[in-house]
Amino acid sequence: MFVCSIKAGKKKWVIVALAVILVAITVFLAFGKWNAAAESGNAKGYSCLASSNDERVAFLAQFGWQVETEPLEIRDVAIPDPFDEVYTQYNTLQKQQGFDLEPLAGKVCRQWVYEVTNYPAETPVHANLLVFEDRVVGGDICSTELDGFMLPFDALGSGNAGTASSAVSSALPESAVSSGAPVSSQAPVSSEGAPVSSSEIPANAWPTD
Repeated sequence: MFVCSIKAGKKKWVIVALAVILVAITVFLAFGKWNAAAESGNAKGYSCLASSNDERVAFLAQFGWQVETEPLEIRDVAIPDPFDEVYTQYNTLQKQQGFDLEPLAGKVCRQWVYEVTNYPAETPVHANLLVFEDRVVGGDICSTELDGFMLPFDALGSGNAGTASSAVSSALPESAVSSGAPVSSQAPVSSEGAPVSSSEIPANAWPTD
């Protein structure tokens, strides 16, 4: 039988070396997961690249939405911190489609609004993208008519197109989903980009369609 003995000093360095290797492996795996998440964009694996107009249009196309290639409007949107009731309800819709606006509380996103051309009904419909650091971080598909609707991006493929998201729509002011408002279903902000905390949200307090 062979007996292997290691001096205390050498044993210490072996333990340190193993610890360093374990840390390196952990960092490598974490980076790999982060990189994969960054590539897919969100928890459901959608590609969320949005650094160019082509990428934003392609983002919508992966859900089956066809839009006019030129956006109707572009504006900055301040995500409030803390969330008010409307933002909390709006974020419910975001979580349904693999997004979460809570980590962006207090930050400014850019909103891109596109006209949808293949909605299966004769009603004006807009696609609203919230973009942060060149990636889509949220948004919705909405009608601009009175008593309109708000849907997640994947509503077309799931067969829910034309059906309002009750969890969110019930919490939104009527002006937020009417043709009289410059926006119909997005997260509320003032026209200057400041967050809105009042429960009575004026028409010009929403990201514009």
